Amino acid sequence: MSKVRTETTIQQRALIIQAWEGDENGSKTPKEISDFFKLNYKTVWRIIDRYRKTKTICNTPGRGRKSIFNTREKRSILKTVKKASPKTIRRILNEDGLKNFRAKKKPFISKRNIKKRMDFAKEHIHKDQSFWNKVLWSDESKFNVFGSDGRIRVWRKTNEALKMKNLNPTVKHGGGSVMVWGCFSSAGPGNMEFVETTMNQRIYQDILNGNVKSSAAKLALGRRYIFQQDNDPKHTAKSTWAFFKKNKMTVLDWPAQSPDLNPIEHLWDHIEREIRKTPIPNKTELQKRIIEAWNATSPEVTGHLVDSMNRRCTAVFSHILSYLPVSTLKNARLVCTHWDEQVFPILRMKSAIGFETRFHRDDMTTPSHQFLRYVHVMRNVSPWPNWKIWYPQLPTGYEWYERKWTVKYIQDLNWFLHPSRGHHVKSLSLHSFLNSNRDYWLFLKPITQLKDTLEELRLDIEIKILDQYGNETKYHLDDPIIFKILKKFSLSLTPREFPRVLNNLELAAPWMKNWADAIQRVESISTRGCAFLGSRFAQELQNNAESYQNLKDIRLTCEPSLALNFLAELTTQTVTNLTLTIPLEVRDLPDFENLLKKFAPSLELLCFLVSTKRFGAIVLNLPCLPRLKKLDFYFALFRDIRTSEIGENQFHTINHVARFRLSFPPPRFGGDDLSIEYERHLPSIRGIVVKPKFYVGPAEFWDTYSDLFDSLLPKEEGQTCQTLQCLEIPTWDGKIGGVFLQAGRDGKIGWPTWNWHGYHQAGRLPKVFPNVRNEWMNELLEMGTI
Repeated sequence: MSKVRTETTIQQRALIIQAWEGDENGSKTPKEISDFFKLNYKTVWRIIDRYRKTKTICNTPGRGRKSIFNTREKRSILKTVKKASPKTIRRILNEDGLKNFRAKKKPFISKRNIKKRMDFAKEHIHKDQSFWNKVLWSDESKFNVFGSDGRIRVWRKTNEALKMKNLNPTVKHGGGSVMVWGCFSSAGPGNMEFVETTMNQRIYQDILNGNVKSSAAKLALGRRYIFQQDNDPKHTAKSTWAFFKKNKMTVLDWPAQSPDLNPIEHLWDHIEREIRKTPIPNKTELQKRIIEAWNATSPEVTGHLVDSMNRRCTAVFSHILSYLPVSTLKNARLVCTHWDEQVFPILRMKSAIGFETRFHRDDMTTPSHQFLRYVHVMRNVSPWPNWKIWYPQLPTGYEWYERKWTVKYIQDLNWFLHPSRGHHVKSLSLHSFLNSNRDYWLFLKPITQLKDTLEELRLDIEIKILDQYGNETKYHLDDPIIFKILKKFSLSLTPREFPRVLNNLELAAPWMKNWADAIQRVESISTRGCAFLGSRFAQELQNNAESYQNLKDIRLTCEPSLALNFLAELTTQTVTNLTLTIPLEVRDLPDFENLLKKFAPSLELLCFLVSTKRFGAIVLNLPCLPRLKKLDFYFALFRDIRTSEIGENQFHTINHVARFRLSFPPPRFGGDDLSIEYERHLPSIRGIVVKPKFYVGPAEFWDTYSDLFDSLLPKEEGQTCQTLQCLEIPTWDGKIGGVFLQAGRDGKIGWPTWNWHGYHQAGRLPKVFPNVRNEWMNELLEMGTI
């Protein structure tokens, strides 16, 4: 046996240090001390080394167990305890629709057993009813003489809880109970036997030996019946399986933890209801009632329970599919026989359907077969309230087989989407490549067929602007499109040519006028993609600006001056969301300021970019925005799309860009203070984003743009913004600045110093915005005032 390790005492260590330090007679070496005290040399050396470093012979204290809360969580706990009572917390949760409920109990099902349930359902979902009629179902159940093991609920008034009629009287052990084994089939109940002692595998085999074959004969199941049991340990014991093999019994492979699939559970509930119609005085009477109720069970009851097996297997798929993304009809149809019963509720909830076909030379499938297969199982589609359909991106090759399948696919899709089929599409998303007017006509065919029900339309188009001779390709539609209830319109235009090819091109694009006329009743307009094509579309919007009376949400990707002209001519003043994706030039800022004054009472989201192409100081005057919740402000140096290549960025250094500052209206009763007061200027603000579109070090950035962030802080100390919850500003490795090592003064040799290179008013941010929580704000709280 190994020697027990012991720690040297404090007295021993003191003697070792005393001998090592020595006296008038001299000191001893570690080797001599080791031999004298009969200790290991390494032990003596460690004691001396520790004393040399720490000047102590005691053990240094350890860090202890690591705290389960970090600094941020500790502050959150203290803040909650100090400023919010439990009643306040409950009230806030209730206002958000959250209530305190007791968690529902549900048997745990492992991933392995989930797979077994899926495999069982997949294997038996297509079984005929004749298969289930040959199954002999079995199980055990316990019945109490007095009451039930389950929860009893009563209808009563608030102050009547203790009235006799509202009580659930209890006695010890339920007044006695009986354990029953029984079996049945669709033809009726089989044998039943009471289990007087604790059941084990031997008793279970005796019960099977005396009841299974006789029950099968009684119910006329024939010799090829199938016996069903659950996966109780005594049911799956080796001796039990040997019993089945000896008696040549076919046992149904049953998934574990699946009482919901076993119809005998509902038969036990039926027996329980029958025997509880009158009070049961004792155990003998309980057994008598069970026998009477069992024998009185009609074949109609058992037949109805067995008939539900297909629905039970279907429910397994429906429950799992309801949590899966059903992107295409084919995905759901792989496991569904009855479309209306199985997939209809799922797709009604998902509101998503997709058709995509890949065109490869090695895989040329016939699209007609796909659509016909879907239509074959879709009989009741008219009640579907909302679909999202992705239009396939078709090949643009000129070889005959590619053109053949492309045209065929479009024709089949149009046939499928025809209104005569009862479709009720509310949301439609189309993606396509357009090379000719014929492609455009085919592309618009689904829109013209579904225009009466559409509420949301998204178009993503890669379009060929110039033909092979350099002339503009003509796209037009014979009849105008009129949407009755369209609310949201999104258009993404991408030219198939290089941007420099289209530079300074005078584009006619009459097809854009058709779209501008068609969306006059919408509430939301969004343009994305190429700024050059977006600018041409904005011109058509401007021509009909007075017709857009319902616009609330606007997102424009176009030349800033065109966007501002369109917005200025709008007669509606209820715009809530405004996003400009192309940077505003300095010459555009006065018009932009006037526009903000126009929409100030209704704006809730404002997102814009400002170009830093012009050198010098820039002041942007913002009005009071009482309903604004989100302000996104980006800045960088962009080339002007009117004089240079479209949308191309230009690299620059920080020293060459403009310096910004925001100003706000002064107080109503005089004064020239243009600093921000959140309660007056932005009383509803929830989030602010102020970021550049370039990268630069923190020292150089803050030296240039500190004034911009100073304008977001109140001038007077003590003013705060309690509503702001999200503040995004430039960070470097999760920090808004950095601490850098600086050499001695004037380059001379001396002690280096640590200097803070960051925002000089960073220490005020946690005080002004107390409800903002993020990584860098937490560090500022820990560091205190910078």
